[in-house]
Amino acid sequence: MLKAFVIDESLYDKDFVSKLNKKGILTAKVKVLDCKFSNSYLIAALSLNLDVSEVVALTSTKQGIKGARRAGFVTAVCLASSDKQELALLGADMVVSTCSDLLDFTDSSDFESFINKQILSFYYDTKVGVLIDNAKEAMNNAYAPYSNFHVGAALLTETGNIYRGCNVENASYGGTICAERGACMTAICAEGASKIKMLAITSHAEDPAPPCGLCRQFLSQFMEPTGQVYLYSTTSKVLKHYDFEDLMPYSFTEF
Repeated sequence: MLKAFVIDESLYDKDFVSKLNKKGILTAKVKVLDCKFSNSYLIAALSLNLDVSEVVALTSTKQGIKGARRAGFVTAVCLASSDKQELALLGADMVVSTCSDLLDFTDSSDFESFINKQILSFYYDTKVGVLIDNAKEAMNNAYAPYSNFHVGAALLTETGNIYRGCNVENASYGGTICAERGACMTAICAEGASKIKMLAITSHAEDPAPPCGLCRQFLSQFMEPTGQVYLYSTTSKVLKHYDFEDLMPYSFTEF
């Protein structure tokens, strides 16, 4: 459950912080210059005796987005004018024009619901929402007579195009193709070996299913460590967000 903000010092306004505290939301300050190390965000969360899953990082810089993402925080960005798609590619989960936009909830019991609505709104203002919808549609075509586990994947290449894939099982289990590799091969067939900027994966699993080890290795050939990965459960409606390097920290990229 979300309980707090860790806030870049440039955004740490006393009036804003006081209003958050009155609503039952904890706050801690982060030095912008230290954001690139990610540890500053983690230390701020620890100062509140909270885990990263209970805290939203609030930043106004690209450096801050990267630092917060590496540390695993839900990442909110406060910028008056911004390219939302560019910020999404960096790893932002939501964007507001002013800090006051983050006060539109009643109390701590309403806070997580408010943040989740902001996140979904941001995702559907960018290609993230489009990717999730494409993955869900692809999942409907999965061929999985043996496991009955249907998976859909959709990826965004550096050219701005979206490609889809679904898992296709085979009586010879080794012949099975996962949704993620299917989407990647479709992209390569269409436009050559283009870099993958974003990837969405959907399944019926209560806890959103990540790509298997083989798919992670396969994707590492075409996806930068800072590529964004979104995992969605059509059953629990849980959505998880990772940098690719979090899922594949030691990829094999040279022969």
